[in-house]
Amino acid sequence: MSTRTLSVIYSSGSGNTKRLAENVTAILREHGIHTALHDAKTFKHVTDLPVGNILYLTSTRGVGHHPQASKALMNSIRQSSSSALSGRHVAVLGVGSLRYPKFCAASRDAAELFRRHGAETLLTPVHFDQHEVDIGIRSWIRRVLEKCGTSDAKSMRTRRISVKLSQAHPQRIQHMDTHLVHLKAAHALDSSGWVYTLTIPQTMACQLFPGAHVAISPRLDERIVEEILGNGTLVFNEHQLRGADVIQVSGPTDLRLPHAPCTVLDLLCTDYDLTRPPTPDLIRTLGQYAQTDLDRFKLSYFSVDDATSSILLSQWPTIRDFLLEFRELRIPLSVLLETVPRIKPRLYSVASMPRRVERGWEVDLIVSNNPAMEESEGRYVSCVSYLKRLLGKQIAISIHDPDSHIFAADRPMLGVSAGSGYAPFRALLHHRREQKALGKCLPPLLLFVSFKMYDQMLGTELQEAVRDGLTSVVLAITRNEYGLTDVTDFMSPLGTSFKVIRGRRLDRETILSLLPLDFLSSDAHVSYCGGTSGLIGELHQALRSRLGDSGYARLVDGGRLHIEAY
Repeated sequence: MSTRTLSVIYSSGSGNTKRLAENVTAILREHGIHTALHDAKTFKHVTDLPVGNILYLTSTRGVGHHPQASKALMNSIRQSSSSALSGRHVAVLGVGSLRYPKFCAASRDAAELFRRHGAETLLTPVHFDQHEVDIGIRSWIRRVLEKCGTSDAKSMRTRRISVKLSQAHPQRIQHMDTHLVHLKAAHALDSSGWVYTLTIPQTMACQLFPGAHVAISPRLDERIVEEILGNGTLVFNEHQLRGADVIQVSGPTDLRLPHAPCTVLDLLCTDYDLTRPPTPDLIRTLGQYAQTDLDRFKLSYFSVDDATSSILLSQWPTIRDFLLEFRELRIPLSVLLETVPRIKPRLYSVASMPRRVERGWEVDLIVSNNPAMEESEGRYVSCVSYLKRLLGKQIAISIHDPDSHIFAADRPMLGVSAGSGYAPFRALLHHRREQKALGKCLPPLLLFVSFKMYDQMLGTELQEAVRDGLTSVVLAITRNEYGLTDVTDFMSPLGTSFKVIRGRRLDRETILSLLPLDFLSSDAHVSYCGGTSGLIGELHQALRSRLGDSGYARLVDGGRLHIEAY
């Protein structure tokens, strides 16, 4: 059976999956693959399916159903014998939306049906969010071509390149406790965000808890890198580089660089931040590789002084913009790798206690959903979008030690979107409720939470936690909007209190006035959730003032100060 013959079958409701299948078919044909395109509705029975290699593309309808076009086929397969699909090799691609709890349920069901009824796996099934198709489909097609063994000049032939760097960049992750984990799944958290599940090794299970943070490096949109490579800007030994060229980086020890060969596209997307603003030094370094007199003249102004350079830099918000304007630059890859800043990690909030599963341990991460940010590119893309690109992959994470929970007022805060800070505290409350149900004694806990607008569901949940003796709460609503008048202070019979501050922010004096003198006992915990706005510094100052340097140090070193800020 030739792998250079494929049948592409699509099952589409709105027509988007049909158009995707047509594009995939066209690309495969360009690479010399004999490809037949079929609508799933033409196959009413399992015996109608072509023998050989099949690419099956499907959307999901409603609450997890197959599109109408493939219902008859799926029912026929379900009722067939376990060997009904023998002789077929199938790759399943699903398109859906992570907004829905049954994300890509149709493609997952189809993959399982094909497997159970005798079909062999051509490629591991993939399931794309609708917003990630343009990015992920390129990688998927490359894998199809590799499986087909195409030798067409336009296909996936690669050069193997060895690049030696003369200097080491600072580590992306300062703490060397780095682990490889699997980003398993994403689930909607009401309408406020997403819970991502990590499969973790046992060695991490004792290190993670609600409110802890792990560092994950984002991945740039592949289109950003492909634009630059498409202009021939990057060269190796005077040959223009392609994204599929394989690179092996050697040089000073740097945990962030791949130890095994990888493609140029993957290296630049995962390690080099082309969306950062350019600096005069970067322009001067890369400008040496100008090929035309006009480019040399334009770039000569950067040798005048830094003041002039800073004015000129406003033309290019990012390094990407600079490289796209000066398309005639021919920059050696090693120079770019030593000049462009590295991608900084983002901190993600752990939102559950580790739990034992069949093949190891799992833990949940939480980020909020911010649609306004999600459509942006590069470093402005929301954390949700970054994690979506990593779903199903092995990723490197670092656990931050307790000191990393303590942020100065002017230090960049956690890389989570607005509103996500409360979720780990919710998980902590859930854990404390379980502990209380088991009859365990809970240490005192005081939450300072600050939001611009009052959220009824959040407020009700906090008040219930206070009444149940799980925590005391100071709730600051900086905009005293209509409808908050019915939210009042109270003290529970269990000694926990609820205090609401209207129309103003928390500051050092307010925090001090609300810290009970006898609250900060040897085992008490303090938590803060909300925006930064200098409040972290105010909180630290108030705690240090009340406890003294030694008491403050014991609070921090004991892991009893929890901060979730954005």
